Amino acid sequence: EAVANGLSRGAVFLALEVHEGRAFVGLGVGDSDDEAAQMSLHLAFGPGGQRFHSRQFACVSNPKIGETFYIELAKPGLGDASLLGLSDPLHLVLLRHDSGEHRQLVSSTEFDWRPLLCEASLAMRRSVRLNGVGAEAQVSAGLLDQQLAMERGRRENSERLFVLYASQWWSEYCAARAANADRLVKIFAKDECGRDRPVFELVKPLRAGRLIESPRHAARFVACLQYERAAALGCGLADMWCSRHAFLARGRGDTGDHAALLCSLLLGFGLDAYVAFGAKAPASSSGANAASGSPVAWVVTLSQLGSSAEPASVHFWDPVNGQRFLHSGQQQSQHPYTRIGCLFNHRSFYANNQASDAVASCRFDLDDSARWKPMSEEAIGAALTGGPTPPGCLATLSAPLLDAVRESNQFELRLRAAVAERREADGLGATQWDEELSFCLTGALAGYEQERLHGVAFANEEFQAAMNRLVPDGHTFRGYPLQVLHRDPRRALAAALRSPVGREVVFCRGDRVRLCARARVVCYAESACATWLMIGCTYQAAL
Repeated sequence: EAVANGLSRGAVFLALEVHEGRAFVGLGVGDSDDEAAQMSLHLAFGPGGQRFHSRQFACVSNPKIGETFYIELAKPGLGDASLLGLSDPLHLVLLRHDSGEHRQLVSSTEFDWRPLLCEASLAMRRSVRLNGVGAEAQVSAGLLDQQLAMERGRRENSERLFVLYASQWWSEYCAARAANADRLVKIFAKDECGRDRPVFELVKPLRAGRLIESPRHAARFVACLQYERAAALGCGLADMWCSRHAFLARGRGDTGDHAALLCSLLLGFGLDAYVAFGAKAPASSSGANAASGSPVAWVVTLSQLGSSAEPASVHFWDPVNGQRFLHSGQQQSQHPYTRIGCLFNHRSFYANNQASDAVASCRFDLDDSARWKPMSEEAIGAALTGGPTPPGCLATLSAPLLDAVRESNQFELRLRAAVAERREADGLGATQWDEELSFCLTGALAGYEQERLHGVAFANEEFQAAMNRLVPDGHTFRGYPLQVLHRDPRRALAAALRSPVGREVVFCRGDRVRLCARARVVCYAESACATWLMIGCTYQAAL
């Protein structure tokens, strides 16, 4: 049967049949407000970062799923005995898909498949409880009926020992300087299941094969995953750092999710990368408010030259928008970060022990224990090896499933229809489109994406030359470019109309008004998309 399903002969597979769901209530499941809502089930298994997902099924209380997944447990030639050394559970993520592109994380849970090995028939049937996420982590989101054709005590002991070590380490850190107790030092973070995990457990070097070509490419990919603050019940914001699998499956997350993924990718490219946790100045603030800021995570890379302890260069990477900044010490920097409390990756953890936690005065010689208090590498290693790494933290990247050309064409057609509809509703009559001018906007959109990717402007001279030739004498051209991280033309048009320039272009009035529009969808791994669009108009200038 394995060969018939395209699986390797001689390998050992776990056949997981998911029959149905039961009692999927609350958490937006079965909500009659969106009859087009669907759900999907995503699985991840640690060794090799295997990932699977179901077809979308109805968002109802008792959905029929009927999917079979073949999960490789052992390579050909290793034999059944190799199964005894496996301790990785399955990670299951349940998503709700609304009529748009929004994906809501409904549940995240781990499932221990190893009792199957004790069954004489090597088959068993059981139900798995799916809990909610965040504040609803203790609320059941439903049950899955599954048919399958501890090191728990060891793990709990290693966690207990690390908590004791971390408590002692924190006491020493606070005793070293009175201000340290108020600094933004994050040792533990709650995951989507409500469990406290050491933050370094969320970072693991990730090599994405040919899906990600360079560190700059990695930053652009992570920036194309949408940013969304974790919400809490009542006022305030939740502090939730999702596992890698849950973050990728959902396609959106907070700064901590973005920073952990970007750091993992940069480590995979051989960079000396760390997740930084500190504060960021609000977009419009000054004085004391700017100095305090709001908690945020970003990525720091250090470059060494020779044997000097001080790094030759320090770069900050904003994981949400992909920007890269050179940290220049006391000089005025363009980055928004104001305070830094700690740095960590998969092997190390450092707390800022300098006289001030202001980023502007911070020195990044991590080997100087007077400036950066380190955690013991042995303690970190023991915490990581005390049990299986959570499978959700081992997920690899999947190739994009979208056809960028087809998506671009469809987006552009629907965008034009939406623009024409809005102009007609505003009493401007039928819209005249300039096809030649529309096509020539392609070069500008390509240049915008290359600028985001490499930080250098491309093809602007050629675009200006084309505009000078195509716009008739006595006419004026105005254009409004926009980037969105979705493929909904009406949402994109609504965003454009919130800009005064965008409104002037779309609702242009005058003599011989002609409009142009072009869209370009750029697809990255995980089908993350950056959609560029430009709407322009030409009109005869008044004499």
